[in-house]
Amino acid sequence: MAALKPSRTELPLQYFLENEYQSLIEIFHWVANLAGSVYTDTTCVVPPEAAYSSVLVSRTHQLSQEFLLNFKRSSLDLGLPLGISGYFGFPARSSLALRQLSEQEDHDNPEQVIKLPPYQNVNASLGVTIRARRSLRQFSGKTMPLQALSTILFYGNGVTGDMAMISEEDDPQWPQYSLGAPEVAHTRAASSGGGLNPISLYLVLQNVETLEDGIYIYLPFEHSLKKVMTFNQQKRKEHLALGLSWGTNVEAAKVNLAIYYVYTVYENSRKYGDMGLIFAVLEAGEIAANIHLVCTATKLASSDMGGWDKVQTERFLGIDGLSKQLVHTTVIGMP
Repeated sequence: MAALKPSRTELPLQYFLENEYQSLIEIFHWVANLAGSVYTDTTCVVPPEAAYSSVLVSRTHQLSQEFLLNFKRSSLDLGLPLGISGYFGFPARSSLALRQLSEQEDHDNPEQVIKLPPYQNVNASLGVTIRARRSLRQFSGKTMPLQALSTILFYGNGVTGDMAMISEEDDPQWPQYSLGAPEVAHTRAASSGGGLNPISLYLVLQNVETLEDGIYIYLPFEHSLKKVMTFNQQKRKEHLALGLSWGTNVEAAKVNLAIYYVYTVYENSRKYGDMGLIFAVLEAGEIAANIHLVCTATKLASSDMGGWDKVQTERFLGIDGLSKQLVHTTVIGMP
């Protein structure tokens, strides 16, 4: 008796999407995480799942995996202990105490430096503020008051106090003729590994009270802004084009403040080696947390961004992507 051929029934698209699609996608994701291909490293586009699943048979690794694989894996690696011990001596403490001198050089060019007004004293309850915090990505496009910008930056990573690190009594050989009297180190709103503060805040401002639209750098020691450039028509178009990578639910033209967290590698890697990157990323997160809480307390809308184009944004900001690296982005606007 001849075998019966299985009958075929046309599957309506709507039925497939509602009843079959999700299950098939789950099966595909499960299969994609099995052992991968030996040819992964010769493929032009390798999704993270493929790189992960092919790790045992391919030389292709994700950047995070390369970082961890080359991290300290032996107690015989004395690089980190030696780097830290080097900061217990006189030269390192003098370097930390005098770091604000580099910022004072910017003030030698007063037309490029803008002093911010006093920040708003925020007295909101911490518990209420934490519970109320939300990522908000819809902005009105209204003008942001200059004091609001000042408040965000101060509570984000402003100077909140002083700490004496060097005294003439403890360091009798302090070169007073060359360096003057010993300075104090300034403490910040966000903690930083070794107090080295390798994260700088690059700001793209639009429609902020009294300020020209453009790119600025926050100078925390003087609570000021350093103007990098004002927008011409071309730079504005570049900014809006980069804003497309933030997602369809963010209108870049209505973002008053885009904060780019830039890591200067040499500021802390000479002490911590590879650990410097970890500490810098942690610092960026702590600054961002402060910023979101103060935005919530002062009724501003804020959200972190994860879809930005790193290389193009670094070119836009004028940083090299080598000694200075973009590691995080936050956008803020009037609700």
